[in-house]
Amino acid sequence: MTEAGTERKEGIWAVDGDPLGQEPLLGLGPEATSLSLDDLTSILAAHSGRIHGVLRSQKALSGLGRMLTNEVLFDAGLSPFANAAKLGSDEIARLHASIASIAEAALEHERTLDDIGSSSDRPSKVHNRAGMPCLDEGCHQKIAAVEYRAYKVFYCPARQTAGKQLADNTTSKFLR
Repeated sequence: MTEAGTERKEGIWAVDGDPLGQEPLLGLGPEATSLSLDDLTSILAAHSGRIHGVLRSQKALSGLGRMLTNEVLFDAGLSPFANAAKLGSDEIARLHASIASIAEAALEHERTLDDIGSSSDRPSKVHNRAGMPCLDEGCHQKIAAVEYRAYKVFYCPARQTAGKQLADNTTSKFLR
């Protein structure tokens, strides 16, 4: 087994008995695809931080990575920088519906594959599409990205941030 990334988080564990009560699964949040609206509301209320980070945190809820989080937030029309604890009930309802539909579509696509590919091989509307036109009908904005040291967050400014470009963490410190 090899990991192509630099973080070296991949691994294989052999456990005796029920794996859910043992490392590395101990401490995982509930599965994102099986959350009720009330469960999601409670999780978000308990996490005051950017929604993109909360959705990716496997301790808050498990099953969403960077790609699915980008796609879920695009589908729900939410800024990746929105504060999770401050989302309104309509926003949480949209987020809940988007988690279910995006995760199901991703699973359906995975079932058609003969081999494990990379996220760039998977269909997406925003992930890995920086600089390309938004695929939302009638939207003419280009997909934008916020770069971090180890990853990028992709979003459509028109659909998700009312046209606002989010600060790029790699260059904004030089623009002050």
